[in-house]
Amino acid sequence: MRRAICFLAACIFATVVSAQGRSDLAGRGVFHIDFAGLFEAHAAEVVQPAPDLRILEMDGPVIVEERRRPDGGLRYGAVDQSSGGAVGCLLRVLAEANAVVKSCPDRVTKDAAMRLNTSLRRAAQFYADNTYPKREISEIEGALSTFITARASSAACAALEDGQLQFLESLSSLSSQRSIGKSLAQPRLPVMSPCS
Repeated sequence: MRRAICFLAACIFATVVSAQGRSDLAGRGVFHIDFAGLFEAHAAEVVQPAPDLRILEMDGPVIVEERRRPDGGLRYGAVDQSSGGAVGCLLRVLAEANAVVKSCPDRVTKDAAMRLNTSLRRAAQFYADNTYPKREISEIEGALSTFITARASSAACAALEDGQLQFLESLSSLSSQRSIGKSLAQPRLPVMSPCS
């Protein structure tokens, strides 16, 4: 389910993204995860299998890597290996879906729009509670509102195809809502990867 959501979202919103510019919540503003601070806070749990590599395995499991570049700088990467999938990716998909709903309210049922909005709020709360450092939900919701408003465009409606609308309906279905609920029931760092 999670791979299907991420893959389909990438395909579905590609038209909207290309029409409106790059869309990415990861690593910006309140969505920035302080990986250096995370490594410092969990120093006792960090393993160093190579001189230029440190690894932190967190609950989930979420595996976080810190690699030293040849220029001395640090690069971080994180992969959610849980059965629930990467919540950062889910948050992005839900934000994009809500932007489409805002752009094209007459193309999605009111029930579907309500369920997508509810899922977004639940994912936002999860993100606020589990990111590092923790954030106030008002910060996350404000950033999402700004993102959705900026992404919403009536011009994108003309580019929507039936398959894309079916995906939005599917994402808002009761079975998808249950899957999202299960994913958000397991606290873990809300990283972006995997997000195909």
